[in-house]
Amino acid sequence: MNEKLAKKLIETAENYDSIELELYENYSGRGMYGETTTGIVCDSFSELMVVGFVLGVYVGEDESCHDDESFALMLETLRWDNLGRRIIFY
Repeated sequence: MNEKLAKKLIETAENYDSIELELYENYSGRGMYGETTTGIVCDSFSELMVVGFVLGVYVGEDESCHDDESFALMLETLRWDNLGRRIIFY
């Protein structure tokens, strides 16, 4: 996930509920073989579902992403890992 998108998702999610998301920079996930990306850390899958909703809102507001195919591609490419008691998606 690019850093601009991650920051926008965190900013937008904070307007919806008491969800606390954290930016995680330079994360190297499963199968990335040392490459790094930006991720977002949350506490539960329910928060992750809210972030999916927020992603849809963001895509709807972003002039460069107005079609269902772009949104589906963004969701398709999101991956997640466990971080102990927390979850990171990237």
